Amino acid sequence: MAGFGRRVRIMAANVGATAGAPALLARPLPLFFFFSHKLGRLLVPFAMLIALAASALLWAHPVYRLAFLASSFSICWLPPGP
Repeated sequence: MAGFGRRVRIMAANVGATAGAPALLARPLPLFFFFSHKLGRLLVPFAMLIALAASALLWAHPVYRLAFLASSFSICWLPPGP
């Protein structure tokens, strides 16, 4: 869980750094891109676990069985990204 705390601290520092960039804050589209990217990086691991649980609950359907096997393979056996 230390990695998650580190990620939160880095994101907080990046958000704090945007206060010094009024040009970024004045334009809504770059601001949306910045914050949606930062929020997405925090939420995607939880969304992957929810999708894994949902596909496990729907094991009877072949498509969800394949999705569960592919998700569990990627979570358990592939190395995490940087």
